[in-house]
Amino acid sequence: MLVGVWLLLLPQSGSWPVFLALLLAFDLCFEFAIVSTFPLISGLSAQRRGALRALMTACIGGGRIVGSLAGPWISTTTGYPITSTIAGILVLIGFGSGVLFIKEGDA
Repeated sequence: MLVGVWLLLLPQSGSWPVFLALLLAFDLCFEFAIVSTFPLISGLSAQRRGALRALMTACIGGGRIVGSLAGPWISTTTGYPITSTIAGILVLIGFGSGVLFIKEGDA
C-alpha cells in the first residue's frame, strides 16, 4: 500500500530533497513488497505452491515487459506527474484486489 502512496506523493514534492526522500522511501517499500510476496504466495496453497510461485514470477516478468514498453510512451505523452499518479492508482487497485480476493489456503 505504501508503494502506491509514495507514487501519489512523488509529483507533489516541491523540492529535490523532498523528492529524493520520497523516491528512497518508494524504492525501499517496492523492494520489500516484491521480496515479502514470495512467502505470501507460498502460503496460499501447499498443493499448488510451485505453480503459484511460477505464476508470480511470470507476472513480475510480464509487468516489467509491459512497464518497459508502455512507460516511456506514457511518460513522454503525459509527463511525470500523470505517469506517477496512474502508477499509484494501479498499485492501490492491485493492493485492494489482493486484500479482497486472496484468501489463505489450507496448508
